[in-house]
Amino acid sequence: DPNDKQVTPVGSGVVGAIPLETPWLTYTIRFQNTGTFTATDVVVQDQLSPLVDPLTIQFLGASHALTGINLGGAGLVHFRFDNILLPDTGADEAGSHGHVTFRVRPRSGLHHLDSILNDAAIFFDQNEPVITNTVRNTIINCAESAWQAMVYDFGDGYLWANMDGTGELTFTYQWLLNDEPIAEATSMYWIPLV
Repeated sequence: DPNDKQVTPVGSGVVGAIPLETPWLTYTIRFQNTGTFTATDVVVQDQLSPLVDPLTIQFLGASHALTGINLGGAGLVHFRFDNILLPDTGADEAGSHGHVTFRVRPRSGLHHLDSILNDAAIFFDQNEPVITNTVRNTIINCAESAWQAMVYDFGDGYLWANMDGTGELTFTYQWLLNDEPIAEATSMYWIPLV
């Protein structure tokens, strides 16, 4: 999709795992006029996650001259490109693209497995908004997780685990039937790290 959202750091796996001490999340919102006529105005609207501090937002750049940036009290940001005259793809494919990039700090006090989700809405003139994909970063703080819940399987092909003081990884998991826990149906698995 030519209208999308990207985050840096991307993080690991489908959950975008990042360390607790990650100082900044940098977002780039890309847009393209795939309509059939020149777009006079473009507005990019981003409702920031409550897990980031909107007062730390820093504008880093854009493809075209911004005519306004508005930050609302609830973390709703508007980037305005008035009179951008963005050509449609049929008239000028290369010139039909644009982007805006900014960064923001995660809030202090986040916890292990807190998930920071973000997407954006792109308005071309008076048309309905185009909603981008959702980007995700998940805080991984092994020091904060309990030993009883060492393994986190996000379905991304990775297992996130803590190592106990004996030098072994111990995996404890609950068996489910139709997404419901089966009473007393648990298993343990350990791997010596020698």
